[in-house]
Amino acid sequence: MLTSRARILLSALLRDLPDRHHILTVHTDRTASTSVVLHTGGWDIEHPPVVERLSAVLAGGHGAAVILRSFTPRISHTLPDGTEIPVKVVRGWRAADHTLVPLDEVADGLELDGDDFVPAVWRNGVYDGRRLGIPLDVLTMGQYWNVPVLADAGVPGAIADGAEFGTTMAALQDAGIEHPFWVTPSWQMFASLLPQFGGRLFDETGTRAEIASPAAVAALEWMVEQISSGVSPAGATDPRPPLKNGSAAVLADLPATIPDLTLTAPDLEWGVAPFPRIGPEPGVFANSHHLVLTDQSQADEDVAHAAQTFVDWVSRHSEPWIASGNTPARATVRAGEAFRSSPQAALATEENFAAAVFLPQIPQSRVIAANSWQRAVGEAGRGGVDPTEALEFAQATAQEELDETNELLKS
Repeated sequence: MLTSRARILLSALLRDLPDRHHILTVHTDRTASTSVVLHTGGWDIEHPPVVERLSAVLAGGHGAAVILRSFTPRISHTLPDGTEIPVKVVRGWRAADHTLVPLDEVADGLELDGDDFVPAVWRNGVYDGRRLGIPLDVLTMGQYWNVPVLADAGVPGAIADGAEFGTTMAALQDAGIEHPFWVTPSWQMFASLLPQFGGRLFDETGTRAEIASPAAVAALEWMVEQISSGVSPAGATDPRPPLKNGSAAVLADLPATIPDLTLTAPDLEWGVAPFPRIGPEPGVFANSHHLVLTDQSQADEDVAHAAQTFVDWVSRHSEPWIASGNTPARATVRAGEAFRSSPQAALATEENFAAAVFLPQIPQSRVIAANSWQRAVGEAGRGGVDPTEALEFAQATAQEELDETNELLKS
């Protein structure tokens, strides 16, 4: 069992990673490693003291080198005995515990007033009345489809709403695609459907959980219905391989799908469009990466100036980040040919930006989510747990942890 601080640290390290199996290596005054396996309810850690050690080192004001090796579903090579060796993605950080520096004056000095940014993303860089981030990109849930499979069924590509979703799934099943749309325990899908049915995770003050609202139940029931009706198989985990091999036709996923399809299925003809409006209201899960500065960057005037220059330069020259599948936050970058010719340009519409819904800015929100509503989505999706009961338990859990966090901050 990890301490609260260690849980927050591990959650930050693993945030938004698509793969499940990882090896975490921490270099302090000694080197230690542990395996970490992600699942819907959180994670399984082989050696928790490794994470606790990292947490303690950072809390003591010292730094550490962190390396995360992620095992992807792709196969690098096969050994003579038939053992398949997966492709590994290696990430590294120099970790330190530092305070974020407000960037209001930096933004003013760089003449950044938000006009060149996606409005919702620019607003999301402000916390407690202070700007802490300069947006780099934005990503939204989208729909992806296998063009030949849909063409053979005589249906169009992009699905606009719930009615079209139903007719498209029926046509695909009539054409012989048994499970045309795979539903996994995807909390991002739930977070897209929730606002479409008029719901939210917490109230405006961020102090009351609303996870078991009728809107939340409707969103989760829609996901479960796709499984019970046979549109999706039960127990689905990775929905991308079926899309690639044609056993599925439509996928709801994050923009990381774009480089994955490009690299691992180069011969596949596929399309991408904004997530359909299943419920009566617009809404789609959104997230973004922000450029921040810590107090370490303010060591002296020259360092501070160099850090600000770096933030400004990267913000204005974010074209290389397009390869990740994400959308540049700045309109001037999106206006360039590099982005306009990219697949995700189809997601960069004013309508889709206006529908973007970000997770609330609540301390420890990711830890609370993993223990409450994200777990409810997984349990209901796997079957055997009623969506209403799962969400009611999740709401009670979230409220308890939210109250504990607020009390901790007060003290």
